Amino acid sequence: YSAGRRGVVRMQAAWRGMAARRSYQRLLTQRQEREAMEAAIAAAAEAERGRLMEEQAAREKEEAARAEQQRREDEERRKKEEEQKEAMRQAEAAKRKAEQERRQKEMEEERCRKAEEEQRKKEEEERRAREDAERRQREAKEREAKEKRERE
Repeated sequence: YSAGRRGVVRMQAAWRGMAARRSYQRLLTQRQEREAMEAAIAAAAEAERGRLMEEQAAREKEEAARAEQQRREDEERRKKEEEQKEAMRQAEAAKRKAEQERRQKEMEEERCRKAEEEQRKKEEEERRAREDAERRQREAKEREAKEKRERE
C-alpha cells in the first residue's frame, strides 16, 4: 500500500470504529430506554397494585363498619324486643295478680254475704221461735184462764 492508501485505510478504520461506537451507544441508549420503560411500567403496575390494595382495604373497612353498625342495630332491636317482652310479662303478671285479688275480694264478699244471710236466717229463726214460744205461752195462759173460768 502507498502512504495515501494507508491513510485512507486508517481513516476508514477510524470511521468504522466511530460508527461501531455510535451503534454501540445507540444500542446502550435503546437498552437503557427499554429498561427505563420497563422500570416505569413495573412502577406503574406496582402503584396500581398499591392503589387497588388501598381500595380493597377501604372497602373492607367500610364493610366492617357497616357490619358493626348492623350488629349494633340488631343488638338495639333485640334489646327493645326483650324490653317489650319483659314489659308484656310484667303486665300479664300484674293482670293475673289483679284478677286474683278481684277473685279473692269476690270470694270474701261472697263469704260476708253468706255470713250475713246465715245471721239473718238465724235471727229470723230466733224471732219465729220467740213468737212461737210467746204464742204457745199466750195460748197456754188462755187455756188456763178458760179452764179456770170453766171451773168457776
